Amino acid sequence: MRKKVTMFFLFFLLKNSYSNDYYDYPLSFLVDACQVTNTRTQPEPGKEAEMQEGRNKYRICMNFIMALSTTLNSRCMARKEKLEPEEAMTYADLSDVHSTKELINEIISYHNQNLHFENQIAWIHASKAISQKWPCKR
Repeated sequence: MRKKVTMFFLFFLLKNSYSNDYYDYPLSFLVDACQVTNTRTQPEPGKEAEMQEGRNKYRICMNFIMALSTTLNSRCMARKEKLEPEEAMTYADLSDVHSTKELINEIISYHNQNLHFENQIAWIHASKAISQKWPCKR
């Protein structure tokens, strides 16, 4: 019984620490990971490491995009009162967005226009890029 509780506790800690890793990504790392969605390359036979790297980048990008978009959109939908201008960056109405590709391309475009932010936290700048393109209308 004690062993099971210990294993559950360790699993819980690892799961939670892993899921919060994307909060600290620099913008350049996220953009690099998301570039894989814009390329169509077939790794040569015997290049499993290259294929695995592409899968990891895709996973990082999609996990980040899904977490960010869900956070911004749900905050907007739950909002009852009018937003103050300084709050607008943390809200976005994504009801008109039809694919994650649109979100990814907007973040990449923001990065390319603001290269001086590439070593700063991606969550902040990706939020800004998305909320500027799709502001919360509530």
